[in-house]
Amino acid sequence: MAMISDTGGPIASGTSFYYNIGSLNGSFKPTNSLGPGPQAVSTLVQSWKPSEVFAIGDIAYNVAASTTLDASIGQYYNNFIHPYPSPLYSKAPYLSIGGNTVTQGQRQWPYNLYNFPQGFPNPIDANAATGGSPDQRNHFWTALGNHDYGMEIGYGQIGVTPYNFNGAFVGKPVGPTSATTLQSTVDYLLPFLKNPELLGDNRSRLNIGSIDDTGNRGVYYSMSFGGTSSAPLIEFFLLDSERLNVNAGMEKWNPSGSKTLVDAVYDADGNLVSGRYVNAIKDNAIYSLTYDPTLPANATDPANPLISGKPYAGTTNAPDNGYDQYQWLDRSLAASKAQWKVITAHHPVYASGRWEDEQPDDHMSNAYLQRLLKALPAGSFDAYYNGHDHFYERVLESKPGGIGLGIPFITNGNSGRNLEAKMQLPYGTSVYTPPPGGSFHQDPNKKNDALEYLLDSGPLLVGASGLRGSLDENSKTLANGLYGYGFGAVKLNITDDHLLLAYEEAPLIDSAIANHLPGGIAPEAGFAGTTKNDWIPNPNGTFDFNKDLAIFKLSITNGIVTHVDKITGGAGYMGSKGGNHVVRGFNIYGNNVDLVQPWLGTAQVDLTFERGSLSKVDLTDGGQGYELAVQSAADRNDATTTDTLTADQAILVAINYNLDEIQYQVRDNSLYNDWYMIANTDAAITYHGIPGNPGFLQVQMQARGAETRQLLGDSLAPTTGYSGTGAQAFSTMAQGGNFSLSSNQTPIVSGTLRNGSWFGYVNQLPTSPESLQFSFNGDPLTSYNVNFKPSSGASTPTFDPVRSRGEQSYYRAQSLLDAPPTNSFAALLGGSDNVAPLLVASNV
Repeated sequence: MAMISDTGGPIASGTSFYYNIGSLNGSFKPTNSLGPGPQAVSTLVQSWKPSEVFAIGDIAYNVAASTTLDASIGQYYNNFIHPYPSPLYSKAPYLSIGGNTVTQGQRQWPYNLYNFPQGFPNPIDANAATGGSPDQRNHFWTALGNHDYGMEIGYGQIGVTPYNFNGAFVGKPVGPTSATTLQSTVDYLLPFLKNPELLGDNRSRLNIGSIDDTGNRGVYYSMSFGGTSSAPLIEFFLLDSERLNVNAGMEKWNPSGSKTLVDAVYDADGNLVSGRYVNAIKDNAIYSLTYDPTLPANATDPANPLISGKPYAGTTNAPDNGYDQYQWLDRSLAASKAQWKVITAHHPVYASGRWEDEQPDDHMSNAYLQRLLKALPAGSFDAYYNGHDHFYERVLESKPGGIGLGIPFITNGNSGRNLEAKMQLPYGTSVYTPPPGGSFHQDPNKKNDALEYLLDSGPLLVGASGLRGSLDENSKTLANGLYGYGFGAVKLNITDDHLLLAYEEAPLIDSAIANHLPGGIAPEAGFAGTTKNDWIPNPNGTFDFNKDLAIFKLSITNGIVTHVDKITGGAGYMGSKGGNHVVRGFNIYGNNVDLVQPWLGTAQVDLTFERGSLSKVDLTDGGQGYELAVQSAADRNDATTTDTLTADQAILVAINYNLDEIQYQVRDNSLYNDWYMIANTDAAITYHGIPGNPGFLQVQMQARGAETRQLLGDSLAPTTGYSGTGAQAFSTMAQGGNFSLSSNQTPIVSGTLRNGSWFGYVNQLPTSPESLQFSFNGDPLTSYNVNFKPSSGASTPTFDPVRSRGEQSYYRAQSLLDAPPTNSFAALLGGSDNVAPLLVASNV
């Protein structure tokens, strides 16, 4: 199975032009799109051949319009989707876009379905007649995020809405959504919630909590897999945290589905020429500290009357929607017979950094989600997965009294969308640690004591991949994170014996180069004889963004490239050619003509390299379809030419096979990996010595199952940046925890594992050991990589003869450390006809 979040999509601002050079912290200039990002992650996910894919929110940016969903998801993952396309997208309101009837076979955006009514072709099987899941079963499951509520919470998007992200009127869009955003996403990806019969025999595995595409009550459900429908191997609970987020005052709210126009001015022909779009309800993030979805809307917390179940005023016509979601989750977890239970939601429970003592927004540790999960009975679920923050993190609690020791809280909001800088904390640091030198965005003089509303659980950062950025949000300074940065996804390996969640990074490459190299999907003569390293500045050295990157600028009018200008020549290109080479017919991707064949209709240039530097750029074909790139850069739907753009809106193309280095200015030569295993356990009990003679008893708690032990022993590499010692190491054995042994319900010994073992002296070893009963309380803390779960059962000891005096001395020394063999602490094990009574030292 695979998990992704914040996939983004290739047309986040209408255009598929993706060269956002030097972007930082959400200032994605000029076009806000990054098609190769979701493509890279989908390539990684497809290579795993997963049985199921879970996409946990922010499926299509910025507002999840009906016109962006197929390009964002269907293009990359339709081989997991059934039915594909959704039958609801062959009916009203999806048969028109902006008042114009959809065009059959259209492949140039805007469209609701690519090549209507077929949709995108199968992304991994070129011989498949159509897209869609080959076995006609759905294998793609979605939870909603804030961008999936985009219209209702007042987001804007060039090409889709008549207002930009700030609400300014920017002209009539070419690709408006055909339905309100939440309905668009539900109808496209979750039609089985409206008609469970679409799941066929698997409909009995579906547990619907709420399906309300108005957004007032939310959309949440669970789905089980493996085993049988009555006793599944795993069950996923897909919550609607954005509905809770709105309740908590974190978002603006527009019940009508879009902002309201005010101060409108029209020309003589009735065309809107200016105006402002405002939200019906403003946000109030501080309210999030006191909102509690585990309480009814009319209730307060007896211990703190400030804490209430009432949603922020005006944000819903169903005030108990949060309480209803909590009650459903509590009941559903209790009723589930699954071996493993995973909760997913878009927003983080824990995330690194706090901005002074004020809760600034929903990208930090969220008090209302902590209350939701804390209220569940202990042991209700095994793992929590979210997106929202555009980086990777894994957090573990280190103190009792939180949500649960050994539950991984995984943030994976970097599955394709533009990355964000994050707090840089060393492994083992509390995620509540404030940033050095002040807050990120908030006024440091505001003190609302957010920490008193967050759980005192000692949440530690134990996995992290993300860019280092300046604390000044207006700064353009980026650097590599402590442990790297990049895009990626989480792969699940699930058996009766373990649940393994493993994060992998996907290399981000420029498809305008990779597609046309020898061996690419569309090799071209102009690229012949070059290798990928020829297209990387100084591929074997350091990378200075300002000196080494070759860049040229485009002049565009009415969608046609009319002129190109070299800006910088860069250094270190075309190494295999001695630095001197001419590439003819370089395609400038991003013209929206056809996302499946992005080289169609492109402008083309010849690139001349001399002594490793780009010396000349010659335009040979102006292409077509770049008008949307101009609109996105200008932040206006009516822009037609680059002549009106400011310097920081210029449309630039940079040359680098490693696309992430273009966007983030930072070289990263390594691929980050991280993993966490929750392992069932079994006792390994060994008698050291000769039967019938004095000896030693060794107790160990090992991972249950040969496959689990093989993974821990041979297959899993350490998390990137781990030291290999202390908590940053792992073993096939639990290193700590308490155990007890008994025989025929008679207690024998209890003790605490130390460095993976417990030793005790035995006055007389049995001649034929019988099965012993054991109980183990688990070891969720010793390793950042493994949670050895509590267990109990029967185990038959094995014999290991002591072969030398040295071994005997070693075991005696260990037993003295763990349990001094004094008669005052001895416990008697009753024997049978062939097992003599024996004494073992017992820990106190």
